[in-house]
Amino acid sequence: MSLHSDFLALLADHNAYDSVVPDADDTPPFPVLVMPYVLVTPFVPRVEARSLNRTPHMRGTKWRTTVTSMTAASVFIIANQVVADLEGARIEGQRLEAIPNDLPITEDMDVTFGGAHPHYAVLEWRLST
Repeated sequence: MSLHSDFLALLADHNAYDSVVPDADDTPPFPVLVMPYVLVTPFVPRVEARSLNRTPHMRGTKWRTTVTSMTAASVFIIANQVVADLEGARIEGQRLEAIPNDLPITEDMDVTFGGAHPHYAVLEWRLST
């Protein structure tokens, strides 16, 4: 398995979508969007530390999870469950850790789902190998 598929497996208890949220107009048809959900966006691995002669010592892999639901209270509860599932989890022997941010739970005024605007929170995760 890849690091990314292992990360997604840690979110098996949630409606997790990999990089794209399904749309009813997509062809071929994808699964119907289910609220609440967690959107997982991977980043390209990069070198995080180098020796004095500039050879890589540590590579980092990063993911962004966007927890989305219809109310801020629901996002708060699900985000806490995601943190409990991911923080400190091991992927290929390495410890997964949250990247601190101060982003609030936000209402997405550009989107309407079932006649209301969904709320979301962004959490970022790092794995150093």
